[in-house]
Amino acid sequence: MGTFVRVYNLEKTWPPSDVIQWCYRNNFNVYREADGHICGGLILSEFKRCLKEDRGYLIMAHDGEKWTGWGLAYKDEGINMFQCYVPVRQRRKGIGSRLLKKACSILGRVEVYDISTSNKFFKSNGLTKNDAITGKKLKYA
Repeated sequence: MGTFVRVYNLEKTWPPSDVIQWCYRNNFNVYREADGHICGGLILSEFKRCLKEDRGYLIMAHDGEKWTGWGLAYKDEGINMFQCYVPVRQRRKGIGSRLLKKACSILGRVEVYDISTSNKFFKSNGLTKNDAITGKKLKYA
């Protein structure tokens, strides 16, 4: 089964509550030991800020039966930012790459946070080693 991508422009469309709840349960607000990082609080605060200010894009991946990943693309002080999460059991299927591609098609070049688990993913999608380590500009768009 393929992966479908649904985009919620937060300036125009409020995501359904089941989508928001899925995001909360899937690394928006919790430490995921399997991922080796503790940035869930940052992701959650950015998500809440985007919802409160009606800005940015929530990009959801779906396999026809269930949600399989999320991405958040937004501007922060003039910088295009992107972050995403794909549950461990759904990784290595191209889901994150589809989310990233959609974010770049919406915002153009994006910047990312330096997170040990994500660096491998971003590097495989075009970041150089230094970019992956520092979280600088993505060379994907």
